[in-house]
Amino acid sequence: MAKIVLQDIVVHKTEMGTRIDYKYDVSTSIKKFLRGEVEPLFIEVPYDISNVPVSILAIPFVGTFSSISMIISECEILVKALDKMYAKSLNLIQGVYRSMYPDTDISINVDSDAIVENQYVGKKKSLFFTGGVDATSALAELSSQKPLLVNIWGGDVWITDDDSHDNLKHYLDNLTTFLGLQYCFVKTNARAIFEEDKLGWLCEKNLGHKYNHGWWASIAHILVMTAVVAPLMYTQHIGTHYIGSSYDAAGKTFDANNAELIHAIKFASGSFEIVDSHLERNQKVGKIIKWNNKMKAPLKLKVCWYRIAGENCNNCEKCYRTIMNIISNHGNPNDYGFNVDENV
Repeated sequence: MAKIVLQDIVVHKTEMGTRIDYKYDVSTSIKKFLRGEVEPLFIEVPYDISNVPVSILAIPFVGTFSSISMIISECEILVKALDKMYAKSLNLIQGVYRSMYPDTDISINVDSDAIVENQYVGKKKSLFFTGGVDATSALAELSSQKPLLVNIWGGDVWITDDDSHDNLKHYLDNLTTFLGLQYCFVKTNARAIFEEDKLGWLCEKNLGHKYNHGWWASIAHILVMTAVVAPLMYTQHIGTHYIGSSYDAAGKTFDANNAELIHAIKFASGSFEIVDSHLERNQKVGKIIKWNNKMKAPLKLKVCWYRIAGENCNNCEKCYRTIMNIISNHGNPNDYGFNVDENV
């Protein structure tokens, strides 16, 4: 059986806050799915995490590597300690993936020397926020609850794309100041350490025709991103973390951002909730425009697949689709992060 072994967790201070390095070893059959030499998985958060137990710190490692172990035949993850609630939720998570891909033998095998029960008083709320339609529609729903906006630097925006990150930071500075909210970045190489093309081919091979959107969208992104925020949620006493749905309620395709998976993921006293899973994309845009007609917030939707320095290209399919969503809801695309004239 192939193995992924967590050898050590090293925590140290950085300019950003605190960095967690995960040192590990993998079987030879796993190495081809990693970029170059085996490099530590890392997470940086802008808070002191000295009070976070090892069993919580292990969650980002387990969640990240479960995203590849489940599609590799007979693969086991070994850790020294793991949170009891998260260990329990792994069975539910496995069940959701099996229901998504019923013709495959997906398995999440995690062995821990110790299963530790953790609790905290979860008084606060948070929301994944990328600036896209799904996230902004969720913000329109939840802004009155004053959630902490959390962006994963290294998730949708590539970890080395400093220009896009700086653009998003400037946008979040303006938006949260206007709305009276706070935001933070969690920086991680949890996506960058993997060979996505090779994992995509593995998904194609093992998941068959129901594989739709590649390894990151179809398998990894929700599992990984909910895992990497566990230390943040623990130290900030966040009870509920919200995620805007990317699933089209009227569509026949799906990805891993669905209610069943999100509700299955839990750890300690933290849980995850999906927002707007009943809405189609055009309805979400209409909701955003209606909300902003009252708020007059400095909204700049960030939807582009080919953005340059964080700005929409205005010429790709997704930009065109969002521009038409805005127009069909009686909005002006130039008020929402696009640069178009009447010829569009």
